[in-house]
Formats: sequence, structure tokens, C-alpha cells
Amino acid sequence: MEQGLWFLGGAITYGLIAKFLQYAQLVKFVDEITTQILKLLGCVTEDVAYAKALKFKMLEESDLSQEQIDQIKELDERAFVNWKGTTILKMVEVYPKQLRYLLPFYDWDSAMKALTDIYLKEAGLRGKRKK
Repeated sequence: MEQGLWFLGGAITYGLIAKFLQYAQLVKFVDEITTQILKLLGCVTEDVAYAKALKFKMLEESDLSQEQIDQIKELDERAFVNWKGTTILKMVEVYPKQLRYLLPFYDWDSAMKALTDIYLKEAGLRGKRKK
């Protein structure tokens, strides 16, 4: 009887420890994926900003009127702002519900702050960020 209780206690303990380790591994995985997605979004944003700058430079050198160029710039900027907002909203939406408390952001600005914090941490400068 006593041996059976020890066996049952060991099996329950093993199950609890295995679940805890599995959850800890899931948290680490999701956190790393989030970091990599933020880094990718940062790179894409830089590339889009560079492409827009080139486009606007070429528009300025074109035969278009300033009014037409301004309209194109406004449309591009609106589309870019919409893309940024939609990207973060979709990311939050598909994030595992039980792990959403891990998300350090909820919109584009807070996502970019989180990205800055990631880079500062990697550079060993965490906590030394100017406000």
C-alpha cells in the first residue's frame, strides 16, 4: 500500500514538473519568436521608408505638379500608417491567449519601444535608455 502511494506521488510529481517545464519552454519559444518578428518589422519599416524617400525624390524630379506629389505622399503615408497598425493588431490577435500577458506592446509605438529595448538589452545598455 505504502509503495503504491509513493509510486502515485512520484507519477503526479513527474507530471507536474513535466507540465511546468513544457510551459516554461513554450514561454521562451513565444518570447523569442516575438523578438524575431519585431526585428523583422523594424527592418521592413526601414526598407519601406528608404523606398518611399527614393520615390518622393523621383517624384520631385518628375513633371508632376506639387499638388499631385503631395496627394501621392499623403496616400502613401496613410497606407503606411494603416499597414503598421494592422500588422500589430493582427499579431496581438493571433498571439496565444494564455501568453498575451507576455506581450510588451499593444500598438505600433509601443512595439517599436519594445524593439528599442531589445536592441539596448542585446547591446548591454538596458536601463540606460534616454527618455
